[in-house]
Amino acid sequence: MVTDTPPGMEIKTKQNGLPPFSVAAQWPRTAMNEQQWNIAGQRWAILRQVYPQEAQAWVEAAICHQKCGNHDTAESLLRTAMEQFPRHAGVAAAQIRHALICGKMEQADQLARAARDMFQRNLQVLHASAQAAQYCGKMEEALALNAQARTLFPEEPQAWEQYAELAMAAEDWPLALKRWAEVRVRFPKIATGYERAAVAANHLGDDRLARQLKAAQIGRAHV
Repeated sequence: MVTDTPPGMEIKTKQNGLPPFSVAAQWPRTAMNEQQWNIAGQRWAILRQVYPQEAQAWVEAAICHQKCGNHDTAESLLRTAMEQFPRHAGVAAAQIRHALICGKMEQADQLARAARDMFQRNLQVLHASAQAAQYCGKMEEALALNAQARTLFPEEPQAWEQYAELAMAAEDWPLALKRWAEVRVRFPKIATGYERAAVAANHLGDDRLARQLKAAQIGRAHV
């Protein structure tokens, strides 16, 4: 349930008497989890004043405004964040994704190239860059960027999920099933490995496999 009181305010730090940002951030994230985007955005605005050094407060506020259709506000937040945190890869990646949401494909591509020049070995930037390449119709580039992410960060599920999603986007359902199977082997606790594979199975008309995957996911959730 959404509440109006930030959590953990009784947790103090020696520096400024405030709870750690990771604790305070639970307050707006609770609203985000409940899809209360306006409330979440207001809470991030409060936290930006209290924790001005935390770039994530700008990035996640921008997500809230995107969900509300306030794209100009989201863009302004990200632009300000980039000015204040020019070496923050998460802000650069968020700018790429925002351009994609707004349908500004050329801008997204330019932002992605600039971000890769600045952050050459960063998972968020590589992931967002692969998304930009995919949306721009450059599937070979998207796969190459994703391969780089999987090579550099083999223990991160985000890169492997994207690998499978690229097959889904190409509507290559047998290949998607194969890649989702690899996701399940590497990360058996992640629900998308089962849920998205079931979608691919349905596209192939294999209802039995789809049911098995859904049942396996439910079973894993109760382990």
